[in-house]
Amino acid sequence: MKKLITLTSSLLCAAALIAGSTDFALDMKFKNAEPALSSKQKEVFKSFMGNSYTNAAAIAATKVQAKAQAQLPPGIKIESVLSEDFSKWTEGKVGEPAAEYVTDEFAATAMDYPGEWTLWHVNQAGGTAFCNFERTDEDDPGYVKTPAIDVSGGQGVYRITCRAMNANPNAQDQLLQGFFLDETVSQIRFASAQPLVYNEWTECEWIGTGGLKELSCMLFGWKGLVYIDWIKVDQLIYPLDSPADVNAFLSNATKIDVTWGKVDGATGYKVELVDDEGNTLASEETGDTDATTLSARVDGETTYRVYVTALNGENYSYPGGWFGEFEAGEVGAATALAATDITENGFTANWTAADFAANYRILTRYTHTAETDGEEYVLLDEYFKNVPAEANEYNPLQFIPLMGMGGFDMYMSRHGWDTDAAVMMNMGGVMPGLILMNMYASAGLKGQLISPVGDFSVGNGTVYLKGMGLTGADDAIITFGFVDSTGEMYASTEFELSTEGDMIDAELTGGKADSRLVMYISDAAGEEMAFFPNLNMTMKLNAGETMSFTYDTYVADGEDTSMKIETPFAQNDKYEYAVQGYFSKDNLGKISDFVTVTRGTVSIDSAIASGASVSVDGNAVTVVNPGCEAVAIYSVDGCKKYDGASESVSVALEKGIYVVCVGDHTFKVAL
Repeated sequence: MKKLITLTSSLLCAAALIAGSTDFALDMKFKNAEPALSSKQKEVFKSFMGNSYTNAAAIAATKVQAKAQAQLPPGIKIESVLSEDFSKWTEGKVGEPAAEYVTDEFAATAMDYPGEWTLWHVNQAGGTAFCNFERTDEDDPGYVKTPAIDVSGGQGVYRITCRAMNANPNAQDQLLQGFFLDETVSQIRFASAQPLVYNEWTECEWIGTGGLKELSCMLFGWKGLVYIDWIKVDQLIYPLDSPADVNAFLSNATKIDVTWGKVDGATGYKVELVDDEGNTLASEETGDTDATTLSARVDGETTYRVYVTALNGENYSYPGGWFGEFEAGEVGAATALAATDITENGFTANWTAADFAANYRILTRYTHTAETDGEEYVLLDEYFKNVPAEANEYNPLQFIPLMGMGGFDMYMSRHGWDTDAAVMMNMGGVMPGLILMNMYASAGLKGQLISPVGDFSVGNGTVYLKGMGLTGADDAIITFGFVDSTGEMYASTEFELSTEGDMIDAELTGGKADSRLVMYISDAAGEEMAFFPNLNMTMKLNAGETMSFTYDTYVADGEDTSMKIETPFAQNDKYEYAVQGYFSKDNLGKISDFVTVTRGTVSIDSAIASGASVSVDGNAVTVVNPGCEAVAIYSVDGCKKYDGASESVSVALEKGIYVVCVGDHTFKVAL
């Protein structure tokens, strides 16, 4: 995946071009963002200790917090394991740390808690440790790492606390990162981060479990320049043991069955379901039992946590837990029902519920018959808005590999598109897009973008492609063509992309019925990737020609069985919709049959509503509206051209067909 790094660099260099040519502006702060992990931190992960943690896994771990409790039970015992306040660090002061980094020799005699401390780029600061930042190698924030300590007492629950302050004025979003290491097996047990405020002291807390014999704690600021006043590690011995063998599984999309092992002395249990953002979705207290059922709707794309706490009066245990992504049975098939509330502004889609459906996709097709030559029909207008925006400044790239494994359709605004080797990417959470690859072409995976089947013989067999693209390391030629039902390409055109970024303006001719559009890298200096933040494909129909193609995708919550589709369409235009339930991108229900939605014909001769009238004067639509009813004008592709409520309206428009809505009445006009 090293090519992705190269492509990222090219993306940053082309940011200005992209921001000026698309609706997606890149926040340029990412240009100077520190890497997710420093070089010294990476040394940990390159060692045997880090074998279980990739860079991505380490970043993901920062989102994972052990369940902290607002207060501790009255029967708890707290035993101090480590306490260090840096009282022997007398040189310098907060705001003016000593000039020299502390040495291993100094650390051996200057720590109240004995043992092998590791101090990297750390300065004395008058009774505090100042974690500096190596100026010659900007990805090396200083850190403090404790000796290995025994936290295996009691139920193996331990608490790490410290007092820290962000001193970096350029890092208002500073995080104090903790890597907590199991030295007995040379692995990172967990990693977690907590926010720091500039120039204000913050007490941070982490809770760990597992009864480690040799725990070490590595603390540092993501962006360096952090003061640490003290560090403490305590053993927490609860009056009740934590429930063991906690398990959670779905009996249907809204029922989570939870089981656990009973705890001696417990009279009841508290059971909680929490999502990956810390929101409690369901909670209940039970009696002396070892199972219950929680009611909440979940999906297969979220990591959930189930906590079970043993209770006895005012005393309770540290929670036993389960975490992971739920697995569901096969998603059932929803049935699309007849549309209701059909108006000029859209319709209500209806369907039956499907087993295990966490959400529903409503897939629409649009059929239009052109009344004049040159009417534009939109095949694709994609800004990849469905790509998740979970990336942040510390992990600026969100990658979703798609290697012919399905799921690609989930990230497209319009359904029916496919690929055999591609990556969906979201840069910084603000620039989503599609990456096509040619590195697997020799294995028959061209990294193609593939359209649904359509009749491309209409519109003189011509498709117009516009958008923006750039390559990762070298210039490349992109082929855009038609393939027939056998997959053979029978017509194509080419355009070039560079590492600097290029506007795309291509014209493909020779289209036939029962064909697909494809686009892939056909010529490059080596293994190459091409990034597309937006793509637009259109045709220009001749009068009387009909074109039917996928239109848009809508998402409804799993508890819904209807959805209002706001899709203005002209008289005699036809929409079709189908419904698909899904639990995850890998567990999709069958797509239902399509249901047809057709508006009745509205004649402009009947254009009278509360005294209102609609007329055409040259290139303008005029509405006389004495009742000041709401007036809206739409193009046939649903784009709103006017919205108001004046007594008299005159709107100059380009040649074409338009839908004029006056109150509850609709008229079609042609310019």
